[in-house]
Amino acid sequence: MTKRLRKKFILINMLLVGTVLLVVFAAMCVSNYQKLVMDSMKVMERYFDDGGKRPVPKLDFEQKREWRDFPLSLSFCAVVDSDGKLVSYQSDNLNVSEETVTQAVNAATQKIEESGEKSGTLPGLGLRYMEKEHQGQRWIAFVDRTQEYTSMKSFLFSSLLVGSCALVALFVISFFLSAWVVRPVEKAWAQQKQFVADASHELKTPLTVILANTGILLSHPQDSIEQQKRWIQNTQEEAVNMKKLVDDMLFLAKSDAAVSLVYSEVNFSDVVWSSVLPFESVAFEQGLSLDSDIAENMNLLGDEGKLRELVRILLDNACKYCAPKGKIFVRLEREGEKERFLLSVKNTVSEKMSEQELERMFERFYRADKARNREKGGYGLGLAIAKSIVDQHHGKISASYPSEDEIAVNVQFRMKEQKNKKDS
Repeated sequence: MTKRLRKKFILINMLLVGTVLLVVFAAMCVSNYQKLVMDSMKVMERYFDDGGKRPVPKLDFEQKREWRDFPLSLSFCAVVDSDGKLVSYQSDNLNVSEETVTQAVNAATQKIEESGEKSGTLPGLGLRYMEKEHQGQRWIAFVDRTQEYTSMKSFLFSSLLVGSCALVALFVISFFLSAWVVRPVEKAWAQQKQFVADASHELKTPLTVILANTGILLSHPQDSIEQQKRWIQNTQEEAVNMKKLVDDMLFLAKSDAAVSLVYSEVNFSDVVWSSVLPFESVAFEQGLSLDSDIAENMNLLGDEGKLRELVRILLDNACKYCAPKGKIFVRLEREGEKERFLLSVKNTVSEKMSEQELERMFERFYRADKARNREKGGYGLGLAIAKSIVDQHHGKISASYPSEDEIAVNVQFRMKEQKNKKDS
């Protein structure tokens, strides 16, 4: 898929830039041609302005600079009678013969009579002409178009060379740029395939158990519900686990779809307090110690339900993976000048995870072999959901080891960002 995407990216990029280059060079070509035509017209106009002679000597500085821009091509001016016959001519080149001038005059006269245009080109002779009534006579000026052809040929060759080099350079750049552009897509695609594989694997286990239990029940149709209570209860437990897994996956799917939250001013201190209290009995039953230090009246803008779910996930995770007879500590404090909140949930551990495992803690379906397995009752989605909630509130979540036997999950919110979110 990514290969096709890269090919499409390169093709579209080449077509777009190639089209832009084509338009730019076409505009430059037209502009250059128009300039050459104007220069030729000025050469012919000077014959009429100077009585049939091309004024080379006695030019001031501005005229010299203007004259230097004119094409250095052959030109001449002819005087004809009312019947179009050559009377006299003046040329800037001694090699121009009367036969050549006569041929040019006849061709120009014929074209003027046919088209009615006083100026134009004679493709067969490679000349440009202009007719004017001057001093009671009919004058026709001519200029050779060789300079125009040469200049346009040179310009087109240069444009083709520059355009080709630009397209080659663009292809090379697009080739490497496409790899960089599709890298997030490749990562997302790999994560999606991994997510589907992990979800299928997690759903397969409870489905296998449910099918096995129902098979046992169907094989003993004469037994009562009381006699088969064990298999029924086991089936119900697996169905509940499946429902929780599906709910978690739906939550993550909604988060990926950027479903908007309902923001309001939330007393985060009360949210943490109300979430800690139910876990005191859970910790007591597991022989764990649960303490907290929660600052009061710490308000922020967010979705209260999602924030409450965040705290519950962190506490549940701490209880599940705390060392036997270990300690859990919850701290909520203000950082900086009253613009940041920090929630820290610490618990003691029996064994430390590696740095790589610590970085992957918030990935979906990730469970370290030593500390995260299905025996704890989880699917590896809890911390992924926690990260999604934090991201939706424009916060930061991370894990660290404050000491050798403790792991902490830290959540930081910035009040300023929350206010900006509210204003928008």
